[in-house]
Amino acid sequence: MIVQSKFSSLARRGPIASLLAMVLVVCSLASPVKAQALPEVLSQMAPDAEVIVIVPNMAASSKKISQFFEAMGMKDIPEMSDPLGAMKREMGIDKGFDEKGAMLISMSGIMKAAQGGGEPAIAVLVPVSDYAAFVGNFEGKEENGITLLSMPHGQEGFARKIGNYCLMGPQKDVIANYKVAGNTTALSKMVGSIGARHLASNDISLYINMKALGAQVRPMLGEARKEAERNFADLEGDGDGPEAKAMAMGKGLMAATFDTLDAMFRDGDSVIIGGDLTNKGVGFTVTAQFREGSPMAKMFPGGKGAAADMLAMIPNNPYLMAMAMDMKGIDLQGMVDEFAKRFPKDNWMAEMLKSSTALLPQSKRMASVYYAPANAAAIMAGGLSTISVVDTTGGANYTKAAKKYFGDMSKIKMDMGEVDGTKLMFGFTTSYKENALSPEAAANVGAKVDEYVVKLDMPKELMDQMGEQANMINMMLRTAGYVATVDDTVMMTSTVDTNLLKVGVDTIKKKNGLGTTSLVKQVRENGLPENSNFEIYVNLASVTQLLNQGMALAQMFGVPQLEGVPQIEVPNNLPPMAMGGQIDQGGMSMRTYIPMPVITWIKDTAMKFQGGPGDSPDRSPGAQPAPF
Repeated sequence: MIVQSKFSSLARRGPIASLLAMVLVVCSLASPVKAQALPEVLSQMAPDAEVIVIVPNMAASSKKISQFFEAMGMKDIPEMSDPLGAMKREMGIDKGFDEKGAMLISMSGIMKAAQGGGEPAIAVLVPVSDYAAFVGNFEGKEENGITLLSMPHGQEGFARKIGNYCLMGPQKDVIANYKVAGNTTALSKMVGSIGARHLASNDISLYINMKALGAQVRPMLGEARKEAERNFADLEGDGDGPEAKAMAMGKGLMAATFDTLDAMFRDGDSVIIGGDLTNKGVGFTVTAQFREGSPMAKMFPGGKGAAADMLAMIPNNPYLMAMAMDMKGIDLQGMVDEFAKRFPKDNWMAEMLKSSTALLPQSKRMASVYYAPANAAAIMAGGLSTISVVDTTGGANYTKAAKKYFGDMSKIKMDMGEVDGTKLMFGFTTSYKENALSPEAAANVGAKVDEYVVKLDMPKELMDQMGEQANMINMMLRTAGYVATVDDTVMMTSTVDTNLLKVGVDTIKKKNGLGTTSLVKQVRENGLPENSNFEIYVNLASVTQLLNQGMALAQMFGVPQLEGVPQIEVPNNLPPMAMGGQIDQGGMSMRTYIPMPVITWIKDTAMKFQGGPGDSPDRSPGAQPAPF
């Protein structure tokens, strides 16, 4: 009903809003396909447009929406059973409309309108099979090349013919002065190779001309930054207490945020937000292209990604989240260095950031996984078990750098200020032992194995205040794990579990791990781009089981808000949600893919918990609704 409400309320505002309503529904849905030519309608866009919305095929998008909502058991919503028909009825369109054509909405003067309280320039290219018949739907009367339209709900509109389109909008001067690009050459350069692929394959796209908006937005960002700096100056105060240290940290983060936004508008050519829908799942993609030779473009050199192969070397145990990344496509070192510049050189945050990149020069690709704990209480006892596998430039050099990394960590002192004459100083105690296993144990594992220990040291004064809880806190702040080397591949664990160590080494050698499982392969093939530079998988089944365990534990302690709340049922073989992306020639994409089984499970679960106490057979009388 939320989607129906959004569509109806927007559609009642007028004809242009009715077109936008159709767009909104498609956007709210978000099958990568092979690259193809850009939609022809883009050759008719205005070169100075700041924002455009493109639906390449109205009938195809409408059919996909209808099939999606039918599969969701929501076909009784009239607007969703036939979105295109609903739009035509709302606008009073009976003839002359090309249902298989593309639609484009162009907007300019957005920032000026926002600042001055006026309206942006809006023009809509509507596909027509017969222009005269189409404008006849609105009692069109031509005067000096412009057709005056009597739109539904009493609005006045204006139109003229451009190719196989009716250019229409609420402002006469906009329609009269509209200029077409004539081709897509300039646009192709603006969006880059990645953006062009997604403009061609998306069911709907929102194109943002960052180059045009940048000159308008950057001065506004500058004023907002000055205001933020004044606010920090008012709050900063004097002294060396925790508040002053927090303000110094906040100023650095604030500077990094504004500098990043400014750089995006300074160097950005375009951003594209797109959505696509198939019977296998829903995808949302965001792409960004930076100007050739600009500082931001140099941070995304790109190249054919090979992140997927790394997940094959991660043991296939129940997991919460897994990710893989090909390092060669992105200048992570440069990004961290730029971020660190926003903090004073003697600030511990700058030291931490510098330390975090110590292993990057020896890293080519990597994969990490967070495993599901046995139960919710296990997180408190020892945290999450993780494994990271790195494809290195040389195994021996990497472990040598890792030993130095842990040693340098012990030199970092985190000064949190002074309270009542006591200096709050945090730090790390670390150790690194080479060849930690006996020769027999190492032979059984099949790898050279080192061991590391990292413990966060809290100020003695704070630990004394914790009393008997101090020992438990100390245990939680300590991490120990193995560093195993198999040729040029290095695995790091966050536990000293020799069984997991053995499985991990075997998986590296056999390459039969998590990335080769049917569910991950299915989601990758259906929803992620080929040759991804990075991939992320979120296992909602394990996340939900952990949530169930947490709720059960809370119910045991008598948390009243959770009384009577049933466990969430998870179907067998629920595929993961996925994110992935590519980096190429100063451009990048970030794609989120939700498989259809996940969508229907979320819908069914929401329906189960919908309503008040007692509405569901799984609820006890008077129980509280689920807390989500």
